[in-house]
Amino acid sequence: MIVLLDIYGVIIREPKAYNYLLWAFKKFGLTISKGSLKKIWYKTRIGNWDMLDVVGIKIYDEFIKLHEENPGFRHFLNFLEREKIDWGILSNIDERTYETLKRKFGWNPTYEIVSSRLGVMKPDPIIFEHARKVVGKDFILVDNNPRNVNVIMRLGIKAILFRGFDNLIKKIREYFAPGGI
Repeated sequence: MIVLLDIYGVIIREPKAYNYLLWAFKKFGLTISKGSLKKIWYKTRIGNWDMLDVVGIKIYDEFIKLHEENPGFRHFLNFLEREKIDWGILSNIDERTYETLKRKFGWNPTYEIVSSRLGVMKPDPIIFEHARKVVGKDFILVDNNPRNVNVIMRLGIKAILFRGFDNLIKKIREYFAPGGI
């Protein structure tokens, strides 16, 4: 069994990354309308950071600095290692940000399903079907978005709505128990 984790809201602590980007703009004394920020946010989610100029690059660097791992994530990785459970990423994130965060935090997932590589985002069933092909065996998706969890469960794939790492460890133990969920 494999556990695939969403990044924002599971591995990376809230508030949402959208707010990180807003804070980065504010740090440089820049004001931006919500509409404009949403356009920039959407373009970056599908991997289009090319629009950034020199100020934009500084904003991006600040955006990355604001990211922190969710408390308990390292404990959870230790749990997976002890239980000999592989883990991976299944996230709506752009390639540049994913690779930057992976280096920053030293992540070493076995599987990487990143939306910008496919050009589709969760909850599109295409990304979940792609995950099934990449992993090649049963997996559990852990996501903080109920919509994503509902879509994946309708496809017959196991999913857990993230409510903290202690709860997640309990749920994973239930899945692996004889006659589990």
